[in-house]
Amino acid sequence: MEGIFSGSADIKAHFPFEITRFQSISSEFLTLMKKVLKSPMVVDVLNIVGVQRSLENFLSRLRHVPLDSALRSKNGGAATAASGGQDKQKDKQKYVLSQTMQVQRDVANILDTYLTPDGLVSRCLDYAATNIEHVMDFTRSRATNALFSMLNQEVRNVLNYNHTHPDFPMQPDQLESYIPKALIYSVLWSFAGDGNLKGKPTFFYLIYILIYMICYTFHLFLISP
Repeated sequence: MEGIFSGSADIKAHFPFEITRFQSISSEFLTLMKKVLKSPMVVDVLNIVGVQRSLENFLSRLRHVPLDSALRSKNGGAATAASGGQDKQKDKQKYVLSQTMQVQRDVANILDTYLTPDGLVSRCLDYAATNIEHVMDFTRSRATNALFSMLNQEVRNVLNYNHTHPDFPMQPDQLESYIPKALIYSVLWSFAGDGNLKGKPTFFYLIYILIYMICYTFHLFLISP
């Protein structure tokens, strides 16, 4: 196909759309083959693309879709009945929803640094998949789903705290301190919870190094003119 689309000037002149499409597909194929060369397991290579897409989808849902438990209120029904009116109920729901989504967006912005294609989560996932012996058959999709479940619960913990402490909600600096710790805890359990003890110390050290690199890079960004 490359000889047809790349070697004929007439074809390029008559089929510009097809030429552009072929070049795009060819570039993606070459990139995929380079990954196959590094990792002969085709399933692992395809999982790399799927995992990054799932990480991006997780952040998108966190930014735009409220977590179910975030809108629950133990005293919501009683308060609405006492106030007597659907308008007050709607106003309260809108307020809770706005506060919920603001927290979720703040958390997503914090996690964004660690969920990049070459970030902490991807590197830890690669290490856990190739260097740790697991009790169960390890799959990247199951590990990331476990990570998402734990991170969602951490967000619910923040939301629940804010709802039960309306006068003293978690401040942005506290959130920036809490969420990375929650991420490390979640990564350890979801990626290496069923792993043998031999591989865990190196895994822990890898996380330490990656966190240090991220913090150091962020520090340089802050002090740069």
